[in-house]
Amino acid sequence: MRTADPSATPATLTLVRADALKRAAQHGVRCRVIVDSQVMALLRAACPSFEARWKAYVVDPLYDEESLYIHLGEFASHLVELMVQDKVSEFEAAFDAIERLQTDGDLHVRRATTVGLLEGIQNVSGGKTDPERFVRYLRPQTARKWQLLNDAWNGDIEAARQRDT
Repeated sequence: MRTADPSATPATLTLVRADALKRAAQHGVRCRVIVDSQVMALLRAACPSFEARWKAYVVDPLYDEESLYIHLGEFASHLVELMVQDKVSEFEAAFDAIERLQTDGDLHVRRATTVGLLEGIQNVSGGKTDPERFVRYLRPQTARKWQLLNDAWNGDIEAARQRDT
């Protein structure tokens, strides 16, 4: 039985994961890693109420398909609006999808999910609702990232480093 290496850091785990994916591909094993072009479709499927807002968003002349952080900010705003209206019926599925971005996303997707989406929820919530109302919907990885964001905003330099892994 394998046990976790207690000295492993998020950075070394990322390298191990990348190496494992490379070895798997060499042996013909297909591993599903979520890339940025798949993120919004995954979130839209998990949160159908976002679809109308997304359709209006993508026809805006300033829309840029490559701007994942901005797209995630739009989704964060939608989730905050739902929370303010106490329309949280889609939150279980939405936060399952967000957790999947953290666990199965490539490094860019994981960073964007942390900074663009989770931190977006925290920032957009200001003055509208207590961002801590979202904590009950967080899954293990998103809860860890949420806390790292809070710690980083409170001056914890190590937390700021870890939130980007």
